[in-house]
Amino acid sequence: MHVAVHPCREPHRLIAAGDHELLAYPFVPPNRSNAGAQMLALATGVVLVAGVAVAAFPDEVVPTELRMDAIAAATDADVVARAAQVDDRPPPTEISTVHAFASVPGATSGGPAEAPEPKPAEPPPPPRREPVAVSGAVGEVIALTNQRRRDAGCGDLAPDARLTRAAQAHASDMNEKGYFDHVSRDGRRFEHRVRAAGYPRPGAENIAKGQTSASQVVREWMASPSHRSAMLTCAFTTIGVARSGNYWVQEFGK
Repeated sequence: MHVAVHPCREPHRLIAAGDHELLAYPFVPPNRSNAGAQMLALATGVVLVAGVAVAAFPDEVVPTELRMDAIAAATDADVVARAAQVDDRPPPTEISTVHAFASVPGATSGGPAEAPEPKPAEPPPPPRREPVAVSGAVGEVIALTNQRRRDAGCGDLAPDARLTRAAQAHASDMNEKGYFDHVSRDGRRFEHRVRAAGYPRPGAENIAKGQTSASQVVREWMASPSHRSAMLTCAFTTIGVARSGNYWVQEFGK
């Protein structure tokens, strides 16, 4: 199939579909000089779309002098190469997620009003505590942390044996294997380690490396907004602290 082109104007773009070629040109409003040509184009199959004229004709209805090969020979123009086969596969899909939020009762969004969300279930009672004796640098970290909590209006944290075991295991693992991360080398996050130690409601974890005293590590944790937030969360009720070398871990429970 050949394409009829305007011999005096450069094409706007080539549109290809399968074995057909379409040449598109900017649409020029008719005037005295081109009205006849445009009427002829409309009569022979030119389609005007959004200001662009697209013409496609079978070979048998296109005069020889309007075929691309004839025009190219007459004007020394290069024949437009056949466009690549159009890929008609659908574009790749993307996915995203967002946390749901409760709708405001009585609000409308063009559809029926949604029923009020049910009340959340009552939280389980706090886990039974397992007290543990603390001393040395570990005891000092807990004492300094509770002092900062009292200054902020929060209650003291009670040392818990299960949180202490989880903290000690992670501090020792980091020290022995030479890494510093909330994710252990076996891929577990702090909440997994805390639950594995028997504590059902993990709250948060602070870690530190390189400090040589309890006062230094507490001071540096308090200077960091995210670490300070964990230490001063009034909803937390229990704590486990451990040290291995100069690695420090705080585990908080609810």
